[in-house]
Amino acid sequence: MEIEQKTKKILDEAMQDVIQELLINDEHDVPHLVYIHKVYWDNGLKVEFSTPEEDKEALIPLVHDAIYAQIAPTLPKPEKTLWAALKAKLYSFFQMFANLV
Repeated sequence: MEIEQKTKKILDEAMQDVIQELLINDEHDVPHLVYIHKVYWDNGLKVEFSTPEEDKEALIPLVHDAIYAQIAPTLPKPEKTLWAALKAKLYSFFQMFANLV
């Protein structure tokens, strides 16, 4: 019983900062186990994760896609303001003249 308690303690320590476990399938339908430790936004989505896989670099786009799919519905949508519409029209108007020159 002592070995079970030691094993449980080691696993608990290793998993203490894991906020999510993901099982991600790649393009060849091969499953990969990923442990998410931290997710934040710093000029783009940043994810700190670990995995028992040898090629962690290959999993980065898959992990980002999985996390982004979870948070995308909650991201604020940019509002279409009158100024934004006017700016877009002016930009296309000046582009038309720039193409003539």
